[in-house]
Amino acid sequence: MGTYENRIVFTCPMSKIMPIIRPCGDLCNLKCAYCYYNSIDQRFSHSKIMSNEVLESFISQFLEISGDEATFVWHGGEPLLAGIDFYKRVVEFENQYKRDEQIIKNNIQTNGILIDKTWVSFFKENDFHVGMSLDGVQCCHDQFRKNQQGEGTFLRVVATMELFREFDMEPGILQTATKSSLNYIKDSFDFFVDTLKIKKWGVNVYNDTGNTNPLMKEQSLSNDDYFFLYKSLFDLWLERNDPSIEIREIDTFISGLLGKYSGICQNSGICSSFIALDPDGAITPTCESYYFDSDYKKTSNILNDKLLDILNSNQRLEYSKVINYVSSECKNCKWHSGCFNGCTMQRDGNNHYLYCEGRKKLFSYMWEYINNQVKL
Repeated sequence: MGTYENRIVFTCPMSKIMPIIRPCGDLCNLKCAYCYYNSIDQRFSHSKIMSNEVLESFISQFLEISGDEATFVWHGGEPLLAGIDFYKRVVEFENQYKRDEQIIKNNIQTNGILIDKTWVSFFKENDFHVGMSLDGVQCCHDQFRKNQQGEGTFLRVVATMELFREFDMEPGILQTATKSSLNYIKDSFDFFVDTLKIKKWGVNVYNDTGNTNPLMKEQSLSNDDYFFLYKSLFDLWLERNDPSIEIREIDTFISGLLGKYSGICQNSGICSSFIALDPDGAITPTCESYYFDSDYKKTSNILNDKLLDILNSNQRLEYSKVINYVSSECKNCKWHSGCFNGCTMQRDGNNHYLYCEGRKKLFSYMWEYINNQVKL
């Protein structure tokens, strides 16, 4: 089996493929204003759930070409709309096709609304890592994360967190920062740490690169906003002086500055290690963020093509060249090892990261602190 793995053409520093699987496509029980699927009808339809044929074909082929560890990322829309029986079949297929020495990891990103004790019990029994979206204090979360009836979802998400803890589980938390939430950085930090007793979370920034979402007018972060957000979080983290508190981006920035591996895609140049699988079996040779990008049309299908052939296809390799492009100016930047030109979905027409100046300013600020600590 190892020879199969060695035949994959890897196009970035991460020598493994990371599949983003959308069992329900863009379907969702919420209607979050900043979601890149907001403009389409996301209401539930059974016809869009991934079939057993697609599921088994992908899992069997992916495990065959993977190394000793294989990770599946279940995403959406809202992936729990596929139902718990779908994920029971996932586990059955994984156990059926895994090699004896192979370790399988399942990560699932959910809004948390559909989770009850049956779901939590299943996740714990089958060792699923669960990530949930929570945008800080209630006014920040409820402003944009609403259900189909326009109601805020904050209280339900917090209740779901407590449900996980009844089973001695701790879901990962992902926070999205918008322009208006910048007024509540400290409030949200204190709420996470002191009220919810959260020790680890990630913070994404909102940017409508094409100014296409009228619901989010003037909510994109500028470079100054970017610097202010992460500087504030860095300062708050330092002020607490508690090594058990981990903010994903702060850890990633520090690792990059110290010349170590940066763990998230937007800081490590590993975009081309991702592929996205849709309910009908279509595969996009990059992450699901390119769903609407006309330059990244889905032309391969797991029901018609071998996964190994898809991964080694000219289409994926050509996409990888675009995704991995870094200008000479960027390559020569002193902060390149911690940045890699950022997220490819947040670049301008010249393929230049939109938050370049914000990152430079932030990295300089953090580096000055690190240097001062070394001198002490």
